[in-house]
Amino acid sequence: MHLFGTVIPLPLTSVGFAYGVHENITINSGAYITEALFGVIHLDLGATFGIIKPDGFIPGISVSPTFAFMLDVWQKNFRFYPVVDANLYWNVSERKDIAYLGLSNWFEMATVRADGAPQKNFWMPSLNAGYTFSLNKWLLTAEVRYMGFHLNSKNLVPDYVGIGDNGAIGVYLSAAMLFK
Repeated sequence: MHLFGTVIPLPLTSVGFAYGVHENITINSGAYITEALFGVIHLDLGATFGIIKPDGFIPGISVSPTFAFMLDVWQKNFRFYPVVDANLYWNVSERKDIAYLGLSNWFEMATVRADGAPQKNFWMPSLNAGYTFSLNKWLLTAEVRYMGFHLNSKNLVPDYVGIGDNGAIGVYLSAAMLFK
């Protein structure tokens, strides 16, 4: 977002839960606090499947199908989004830190946008790169995402910061506590 010509980050918060049900399968869910403060209940439910384990410079591969559910409590507008993420990842330290690159794919199921106009974009991809620090019972992650890179983001509200007039760039910081 811009304010007086300066980029101002918009903080978004969420809480999540993940549980490893198998060596290569983790289920997860999340709730989004900032959206709830503005009247949108946003929950997601998904799983991550480890397809290939990393081996030195050869990356591991994971795939994460997720279902995102959103309800605007004031307008009674419900939306459902299937999401499929694919990631390449590397173990990069003795602490088991992880570096990763990925492609996230959100799919729009509605044929009409929230403003009543016809929906023209049914695919919202984003590229991401991140690093997770593994510190005993904590995982600290920093990630950069380039969302909607194929879409013009000029003259939108909110005012997104992208590359040229396309997409939006997001910086994500997260902390996860491990229960072992």
